[in-house]
Amino acid sequence: MERYASPVLAALFLPAQLSWTPPRPVSRESAPAQGEVVVGPDGQPLVVPGTTDVHEAPDAGEAGAWRRVVRVDATAGWNSNARQIASQDGRNVFPNAALVGTLQLQTSFVRLERGGGFWRLDAGGLVMQNVALDAAVPPNEGSGSVRAQYMHPIAPRSEVVAALGASVGTLAARRATDPRMAAIDPTSLDRTYATTSLELGWIRALGPRTQLGLGVTGTALFTIADQDESLGPTLTLRHRGLDQGTFTGEIGVDHELTARLKAEGLLRVLYADQPFALDVSTGTPVNIGPLRTQVATVLGGVGYEASERLQGDMRVGFSAASPPPGDPDPTPVLEPAATVRAAYDDTRRRVALLASYQYEAAIPRFGSGPTLRTQLLAYGIPVDQGPWRPLQVLFAATADRSMTRTLFSSRLESRTASGTLALRYGLGPNWGVVGGVDLRASRFEGEGLVPAPFTRTLVFLGASWFETNGRDERTLVPFADTPL
Repeated sequence: MERYASPVLAALFLPAQLSWTPPRPVSRESAPAQGEVVVGPDGQPLVVPGTTDVHEAPDAGEAGAWRRVVRVDATAGWNSNARQIASQDGRNVFPNAALVGTLQLQTSFVRLERGGGFWRLDAGGLVMQNVALDAAVPPNEGSGSVRAQYMHPIAPRSEVVAALGASVGTLAARRATDPRMAAIDPTSLDRTYATTSLELGWIRALGPRTQLGLGVTGTALFTIADQDESLGPTLTLRHRGLDQGTFTGEIGVDHELTARLKAEGLLRVLYADQPFALDVSTGTPVNIGPLRTQVATVLGGVGYEASERLQGDMRVGFSAASPPPGDPDPTPVLEPAATVRAAYDDTRRRVALLASYQYEAAIPRFGSGPTLRTQLLAYGIPVDQGPWRPLQVLFAATADRSMTRTLFSSRLESRTASGTLALRYGLGPNWGVVGGVDLRASRFEGEGLVPAPFTRTLVFLGASWFETNGRDERTLVPFADTPL
């Protein structure tokens, strides 16, 4: 009997992470580049002081000073599905629309240190006020997040990197640009979640062409408040507390083969603990937690720098995972693994494509399994001159396909997709007009009682205000906390 009937061989050549993973969350890309020409909200070019080399001391006049970027958007719009109600047989769903008022804030603070290190603090929040057009909907929703990053050279050839993050909010208040949304159970909009993460890394140059990276990451996902579980037409199932905790350890090596080509290798070990895991195969969801999963992944590949602006890499390998409960075969589950990433950067725009196939705990309440994920991020100034120069664009899209099992006999296939298109047109040094659309959809298949399908469209239009201290980091602040 096949453990997973998933079309994954074709995914071996799809995209994934660029550069080895340990230092990625707090990579040197987070620091501004010296002499980099960026643009303010009015589309005019500005110069940002800084450094591209973490071992190169920044200008003394800039070291120790905090540079600030603040953006506030106030919008009104329409939500096609502020609350979804299922029929008595669970086969039909009835979306309830609402008018929505939204206030969104994002701030970013960067401080360069003498010797090449830097601090970065990002914080933001979103508040939504709903006015029901159909049946009753939640009157308000909200979310907020904070993330601190630090990088410091500890020797001529070594760096330490660290990041600490936390967020809280409802799924309904999360936009498609929020990566935490993909890790949250998509079967309910009524729960209030909290997430925490801690990332530590050490980077060491072993020679003029070879680098070693070590990293550890811990994450936790909690349910703070819970309404009726959306599984089942008459079922009430509630849970508060820890949904999932994960620990990831990684070791990666890069070796430059030529000026543009490098060889890469990565070993990743994942441990996931899911105290609340639902088995839906019997028609009545039952908590069979705690569910614990161990996964080891080996990847090897190449990275290529086509130019200073265009680069990417591809890795292929395999994952060995602990079998799901009830599997008569005690041997590890073997699955292919692949990651590919491509990125284009210039002084006005950034485009990044990330795709991966790997074994993971994709949906915390429904076990673990192979997941195919594709992400696209594009933002910046599309037109360099003329009347469209003040236009800024943010586009982000994610598509996932997962095959998870809480038990060997319980299979759930999920397909989720989300996307955001936001446009901002600067009307002056600080003010502008912003508008766009945010989409989300999910579908599930499997034995027993599976979650109902979900689709939501959010359209918004409003005013945007941008502020920064002096000439520092006056660039587009996309509402996107993404690994791309």
